[in-house]
Amino acid sequence: MPDSFGKRNRDAVKARKAAAQDERRVARNQRRNMRDTPERTPEDDTPPATEERDGGSSGERGDT
Repeated sequence: MPDSFGKRNRDAVKARKAAAQDERRVARNQRRNMRDTPERTPEDDTPPATEERDGGSSGERGDT
């Protein structure tokens, strides 16, 4: 009988499979939560900035 069929190896395989199953469960729950709740980005929280591209006299740039 091969060594891979021993009781200790079976326990290790069961533990490895249980850990993999748990990781899949956690990932599945995270995907469900992401799908259920709208994703918020930091840009959503900040008010829109006014852009002055006309070269107005805002004084923010130096005279270079």
